[in-house]
Amino acid sequence: LSHYPNTLLGDPQKRAKYTDELTGELYFDRNQDIFPSILYFYQSPGTFRAPEHMDSAVVEDELEFFEIDLEEMIEKYEEIEREKRPPYTPSLREQIHKNVTDKSTNMAGMAW
Repeated sequence: LSHYPNTLLGDPQKRAKYTDELTGELYFDRNQDIFPSILYFYQSPGTFRAPEHMDSAVVEDELEFFEIDLEEMIEKYEEIEREKRPPYTPSLREQIHKNVTDKSTNMAGMAW
């Protein structure tokens, strides 16, 4: 939760409003079909997958309620994906093609 401090569940003060003082459990009178997706957002590195049958207006309403910023979610996802991606290494075919077409390394081109 602490990775998303600007959201309802990520902010302890905001979250306290929905916490049962006796049990410490959270209670939200919200759409039950989408809550697993909201929970998964917090458990994963910011991945959000709404149920396929869910109306987009309901999804937007729930994201707004939980104060999950869609733009921020997309930015975090892209950042994580960039970090996971290994640096680009040209294939052997690309390296050979470059050597053949690059006149400074092409022996035939250098002879003329």
